[in-house]
Amino acid sequence: MQLPVGKTDPGRVREMNQDEFGIRELPGGAVLMVVCDGMGGASGGQIASAKGVELILASITGRYTSACDNDELRSLLCRSITEANEQIHAMAMEDTALRGMGTTVVAALVRDRVAHLASAGDSRAYRITAGRGIEQLTRDHSMVQYLVDSGQLSQSEARNHPRKNLITRALGVEAGIEVDYLCVALEAGSRLLLCTDGLTNCVEDEEMEKMVLDREPQAAVEGLIELANARGGPDNITAVLMTL
Repeated sequence: MQLPVGKTDPGRVREMNQDEFGIRELPGGAVLMVVCDGMGGASGGQIASAKGVELILASITGRYTSACDNDELRSLLCRSITEANEQIHAMAMEDTALRGMGTTVVAALVRDRVAHLASAGDSRAYRITAGRGIEQLTRDHSMVQYLVDSGQLSQSEARNHPRKNLITRALGVEAGIEVDYLCVALEAGSRLLLCTDGLTNCVEDEEMEKMVLDREPQAAVEGLIELANARGGPDNITAVLMTL
């Protein structure tokens, strides 16, 4: 299991990068990755994403032990995100300039080739395996995904829908938040990719799969961001990649 690599880029349109990511090694060979995509206000999104990554990393690294079982890992991930939400929301309530700020989050704690995933918003986690292709593990919390789930839109219609960036969950927007959790096995040689919608809105799943499998991790991350920028880079772009 290799240590993850990551990169974030403002893209070609936005002056400010409101994406943030963090990577931490944990006792016993475990690894923690967190990706956030901020939104709101002149600088609110940047503050929310940076604070989200900081709080979640600190909470999990401070509480994790190699003796944690799967139920404890689930509780640890969800609790850390819930507490981060409370603190970011409190910051927004105390400062009118920050009202409405928020951030998506996708976090992965990987141990013994098992990924414990927690998410809120539309930043994603993918499992990529040679011979088995690419699989989106997380589910978007967005208006367009709701329309797809309810049969009002097809997947192809959803990709270019004008409301595709409207999300239905984000840290900091409300006092409480619902966190999705998933535990998945990762084969030796498979890849785990965490990314923001600045990547997924510009690069097709099959293109991500090919680049991740054909290149070394750092080159793959840089290539994905270059490809999104070559297609206009309309949003901030972040990718964190781990090879098992």
